This record gives sequence, C-alpha cells and structure tokens, in this order.
Amino acid sequence: MKYCDIIQTEGRRFKKKKVYYILNNQKYDLDVEDFVKAKVKFNASLIGTLMLGLELDLKSPLNNKDASTYLEVTAFLDKDNMDTKIYGPYYLKELPTYNASEKTYSHILYDRMLKTMVDYIALDINYPCTIQQYYDKLIETLGFTSSVSLINGNLIMDSDIYDGINYTYRTVLEDIAIANGVLLYVDDNDVKAAEFGSDANLATINDDILKNTNIDFGEHYGPINSIVLSRSAESDNVFIQDEESVSKNGLNELKIKDNQLMNDNNRSEFLPGLLSKLNGIEYDIFDTELVGYGGFTPLQKVKFETGNKEYYSYVFNNEIEFTNGYKEVIYSEMPDESTTDYSSADKSDKGLSQVFLIVKKQEKKINGVVNEVNEAVSKVVEFEESLDGIKLSVEETNNKFDKEITSKKNAFGNPIEIDDAGEYYLESIAIEGKSVKVNDEIKTVQGKEFEGKKGKWLEQVTYNKNNAIFDDSYKNSTYTYNEFEADDISVVKNGTGGTFYAQYKLDI
Repeated sequence: MKYCDIIQTEGRRFKKKKVYYILNNQKYDLDVEDFVKAKVKFNASLIGTLMLGLELDLKSPLNNKDASTYLEVTAFLDKDNMDTKIYGPYYLKELPTYNASEKTYSHILYDRMLKTMVDYIALDINYPCTIQQYYDKLIETLGFTSSVSLINGNLIMDSDIYDGINYTYRTVLEDIAIANGVLLYVDDNDVKAAEFGSDANLATINDDILKNTNIDFGEHYGPINSIVLSRSAESDNVFIQDEESVSKNGLNELKIKDNQLMNDNNRSEFLPGLLSKLNGIEYDIFDTELVGYGGFTPLQKVKFETGNKEYYSYVFNNEIEFTNGYKEVIYSEMPDESTTDYSSADKSDKGLSQVFLIVKKQEKKINGVVNEVNEAVSKVVEFEESLDGIKLSVEETNNKFDKEITSKKNAFGNPIEIDDAGEYYLESIAIEGKSVKVNDEIKTVQGKEFEGKKGKWLEQVTYNKNNAIFDDSYKNSTYTYNEFEADDISVVKNGTGGTFYAQYKLDI
C-alpha cells in the first residue's frame, strides 16, 4: 500500500519521525529522540505565488540557514504494508526560538521560494522583450527550472519596470503570476503552476475520512465571470465580462489591484487572457478536519460526500500536524468581495472621457490625466508629481466644424467612390482655424452601415487658401498624409499659410 492509502486506513501507525538536513552535500541525521512536533502546511490564494511551510519543534536547534532540511515520516499497518514520505527541502526563515518551559526549539522553515525574498537586481536581458522571455530569464537567474507557458506571455515589456522600485524577486514573480492568472509554487527546484479544476487528480473525501466533530460547509463562491483591473486607489478601472454568464448567474467579479505589470494604458490587453484562465471558476467554502489523507497539492480539486450530498471545491489550505498522533485540516475561505461601479469603468483606457492616475514607482512620479470630450470642446488636463514638484498642463480644443457633414460628395465636389480594394472614402472636410477633433457623424452612405466600423483618418495638406480641388488621387500626389486609428483621438491642425483637409477612409 502507498503512503496515502495507509494514512486513510483504520489502525495505521507511525514510526518515529526523523529530521535530517543536508549542508555542502553532506547529510546530517538528528537523533529521533530530538523530534517533538511538526506541522507541514501551505496557504494558497487563487492567483499569485505560494510557499510550502514547516513548523518544527525539536530538542536540539538547527542553526544554518543554508542547510536544506527534511522531515521523514513512515506509516505502516504491518510489515507488508509500510511506506515512507519525505517532506522538503525547507530552509530556515530565521534562527530558532528557545522555549524554556518546554526545553525545546521552535523553527519556522519554508521551501525554496524563500530564496526569492531578497532585493531584486535588474535582469541581464535585452528590451523590448516578451513577458515570457522575461519570465524565463527570471527563472534562470533564480537558479530554478520551469516549463510554465504564460497566457499573456506574448505581450511586450519595453523596459525593466521593476528596477529601482524596492521589489524582491518574490514580488516580481507574484506580479507576473497575477497578470497571467496562475498560482506559482516551487516543487523542489521546479517552478510550477498549480493545476486548477482538473478531474484527473480529483480527491474524494467521504464520511470515513471526515472527522465528525469538525465539518463546516458554508457559502458558494463564483462562478467568476468578470475581471476588473484597478489602479489609483480603485478609482480607475477597466474590465472584461462573460456577458452570458453574468446574465445567467449574476455578476461575480475578481478585482486585481495595482499590479505593476498591468499599470500602464495597455493593461486592457491582459484582460482576454485573464478571463480565459479564470472564467467559470467556482467552489464551495469549507472547513474540515480529516482522520487522515496524507496531504494534497495546492488547488487540488476535491469532492466531499457527506449527508447524502456532494460538495466540490479546491484545497487552498492544508495543515498536517505530527506529534504522537496525526491531525490533518483542509479549508477554503471566501475571497474578499468587490463591487465595481461599472458606469465609471471602461473596457479599455482608450475611451474619450478619462480620469486616471499612473504611479511610476521606478521614476518616483505620479502622472494624472483628466480628459473630457463633448460636442463643442475637448479639454485635457495633465499633471505630473515628482520630487521636483508638480507640473500642470491644460489643452482645450474646438470641436466645431464649418459645415454639416451631410453631403454624399466630398468637400471638393467629388463623388464618394469605392476604390479597387473595396474601401469607401467618405467626406473630405475643409477645416479652417485652430486644431479640431473629427467626429463620426456619418452613419450610412449608399445604404451601407458604417457606425462602429474600423477606419483611418488620412491627413492631407494643401497650401492653397482658395481650397483648390484636391481629389482622391492623393496616393499619386506629392502631398503628404498621416494615418490615425479611428478609435484614437485624431487631431487635424491647420498648417502655416494653408489649410488641412481630413478624409475618412473606412475599411468594410
């Protein structure tokens, strides 16, 4: 029989527990009489990073933080059914505490993730690079191995955003894990993503394993169907939702706050990947004590069969205590609830009216933008706060046109045409005066619906104040043009001694 099978069998016993450590490739065994108590544990969140821990009470102290420590436990029924499990390696977080009344030493140890809790030093990697390339280099720098493929790994990092902001390697790894919707932990020396929702490793807990004195099944969490990215003290939110699930199950959001990797105005690019990883996750909240199971992996799926009912959940917290006996507890907790005001949130940072703050820890700056656009005026207020003080700029733009956009001919009298590529060229607008922002008032031309379609503004320049004819042959002309995405705020400015003409090209 295997270790976990023996643990779950009535009448199982334990041999003396043994502690040993390895230092400079040399193994050192502690006397079995030194063992007093041990607690093997982990406490996981849905996404982020996780450390496996060991609390150890011994009659002799462990004093070397470089040593890798192991707990060896042998369970048996008889001479033919015996198996040993080794927990570790673990490393001292700090030197042990002496308990004078018990004459024992209390130790707190963690797995190799503890080694990442030192100040971050910029990686030796060329920028720009993908997040996956950065992650792989980070793992290599830490001396780990990993085959984790990040869902948002193809997104680009233009520079080292973690350099000089007082992060540890652990904080950086946590940031990356959250931005990719995974829980990372170290298995010996290999960084893995906890398997979430796999029936292949389903653990079934029935009344034979459940301890009758401590069974508590409470609320139900999920299913997750909305991901919200929040910054600036939760005043600035972008989101993505599974609309069908929201309609069917009600809104269940997961909010991620102030993630450094998702702090800039490209953060909405992370949302589809995060939703694909986390959409639909749900589980029952529970707190149970077990007669014995033998341990679980982080986020392992578990089914409880009790009271003629079934409950499904995941193991977020597992504690196994070894003394003269054996005690095992598993439980989950309700995540912090959040309720976003979606009326003031957006699906990206490219909306016309915006209010946001970006904290740039690396540069020790806070940048803010207040941008309001209405039919007549666009007003943008930007400020930057740094150690040198506050800089403020205000820009106001007139949005009025000289004429209504209603004609099916362009501003020069030329008919609207379809070119060989099947692209419609809509109104050309002669604009006098100061800079303007061009709107999208034309909804249909020749029976075609254009609203919401993607297009580009082509900025065309002529220096004839008399508005000389400028036809659609701009591609063969000597005039210059610039392209703007239609969902950007496209500003057309008048040139020295002349007029700018803006023409909208719509791809359908």
